[in-house]
Amino acid sequence: MKSPYIGMCVWPVPDAKEITVTLYRDQRQEEYDNKDWFFVLEDVREGKRKPVAQGRLNLKDYAKALPHQESLKIKLRPLNKKVSACYLTFTISSQFIKELSSFY
Repeated sequence: MKSPYIGMCVWPVPDAKEITVTLYRDQRQEEYDNKDWFFVLEDVREGKRKPVAQGRLNLKDYAKALPHQESLKIKLRPLNKKVSACYLTFTISSQFIKELSSFY
């Protein structure tokens, strides 16, 4: 608890997570197709998980041809009436690996 009087919790920064995501696009367009990721904050008690807040991130908005890094703060929607506000703060980086030609 960072501030127990206002109910603010802050977790330490975990190790960096690396993922590989495939984004598709029509060759006639510059923009990629939507790739939504959902983040869910859960309360885990006695082995049971209960969603507390959730948010969405569309990865196509952060896909660039050149490598880059961006800091984000996503507002999560409270799913529990005890939660008034919830934010997820993180850094996202993207790197173009390769483009595959059409299979048709």
